[in-house]
Parts: sequence; C-alpha cells; structure tokens
Amino acid sequence: MDWVAVDPAKTYELSGYFKAKSGVFAGVTFGLVMADAQQRQIKPYNVFSLKGTRTELAMPCRAGDRILRVKDASGWKVVAGSVAAFGVEEKELTFNVTPPINAVRPAGDQWVIILNKPCGLDFPAGTPVVQNRTGNGGIFLPGAVNAQIPAEWTELKGKIGPKQWWPGTACARVVIVGPGFRKRPADAVTLLMDDFAFRVLAP
Repeated sequence: MDWVAVDPAKTYELSGYFKAKSGVFAGVTFGLVMADAQQRQIKPYNVFSLKGTRTELAMPCRAGDRILRVKDASGWKVVAGSVAAFGVEEKELTFNVTPPINAVRPAGDQWVIILNKPCGLDFPAGTPVVQNRTGNGGIFLPGAVNAQIPAEWTELKGKIGPKQWWPGTACARVVIVGPGFRKRPADAVTLLMDDFAFRVLAP
C-alpha cells in the first residue's frame, strides 16, 4: 500500500472488514506504520529512547569503529536490539543509529559501548548520543491485535490521535500482520479483506 500524508496534530479513524473463508483465521494485527516527510519508514529504534541515557561522544566515531567512547553510559543497559542514536535528545527522530549493542562498560573516566558490527557512521567528539530500543513496529488498534477472525465479515476499527503518532511522522500506511499468515499451506485458512478506510476526523 502507498504512503498517505498525515497531520500528527489531528485524529484519524482506521477501519477494515475481515472474514475467514472457512473456520477461524487466528492472529490478525491491524494498524499503521509511519514514515517521515521523505517516506523513510520509522522503526521503533529511530525514536524510542531509554530514559536517562543522554550522553556525548568522548572521542570521534568513525564508520569502521565497533567501539564507541562516551562520557557517561551509567544509565545504559544491554537490551536486545537496542542501538546508539546520534545527534538528538531522547525521543527525537533520527536515522543515524548504530547496529545493535553487545556490551556497555566503564573504561577509566569514560565509558565504552561495544557494537556487534561496525558503526557505519562518522561523528565528532561532543555529539549527543542516546540509547534507543526496539519495540512494536507501528500503531496497532487495541481491538485488532492478534484478533480471531470468524467466517463472517468482521469490522476492525479504531482511532489514532495526536498522542499516538511517533515523533517526526509525516506519512502512514496500513499494515496487516500476524502468525495466521505464516501457517503451512496445508493448514492455511484463507483471509478475505475489504472496504478499508482511513480518514481524518472533524475537530
């Protein structure tokens, strides 16, 4: 599906109809993924920070480095899928993020952050750094997370308001995911979908 421009100061309604051709289709998750004005999809690790992790590079970072040296990483944790994000404060959009973090430890009057692959980025000493985390890849409607779809048309519908849009959002598109799409062909239940709507609500 194509990206659609959105105004994150406004509230939108998303809806769609689903039906299992026979039996029950298990595990439909329905919602939106987001992108910036250049239609670059925003991942959780581009915006969501661990609180209290803001620090600065103590030494320059080069693209081939797997070790970052920062002033203070005492608030950082080794969390699966977390990354170092450059040039922003906590919970601000950035696409300047490293590969996942393997370890964090003190080293004299500095701290070192060890990555599982080369950083791939160049930044000077003094650049702000925060620890960003992974998470759900979009905004999913509360009644449409792992929903069980029967053999009759079922509407999934919900609102998405200003407090839910991620920082830097300018575009969105519909996403439908779930374990029901990964069944073996012999076990598969056909899912029918129709009449999707995404509209802005009047103030």
